[in-house]
Amino acid sequence: MGTTVPVHVPGEYLGSSSFGVKLGRDVRRQSLPMLHYLGSFAFEAGRRIVTARAKAIERNHVSLTDRQLDCIVLAGRGTSAREGSHALGIKQDTFQKHIEDARQRLGVRTTTQLVVRTLFDGKVTYKDLLK
Repeated sequence: MGTTVPVHVPGEYLGSSSFGVKLGRDVRRQSLPMLHYLGSFAFEAGRRIVTARAKAIERNHVSLTDRQLDCIVLAGRGTSAREGSHALGIKQDTFQKHIEDARQRLGVRTTTQLVVRTLFDGKVTYKDLLK
């Protein structure tokens, strides 16, 4: 037995908190306001966590150009800058510049970190690297 406290923030989230009691017992009527406050507090705490996480993801969301992603994929396959530039029909310096610009945008120091970060962010897939 127990009770559930529904919570709704218009235009945002729906949620609820459930409270249980020992089998065979009922929730005391005088406990209902306290359970409502606890449920509301728990909901707001969860809402703040979700909102903070969404803002952090938004701050960390950095866009890369298609050409930068092409260069990252080739680098992730172990292609040298010379081979990658030839495959893409661009100068070697341009290939390296795309890699460097992507590293700076994502805040990583090495090409390996760049490849891992783009994999982690879902900008590049393992399937892309295995072709």
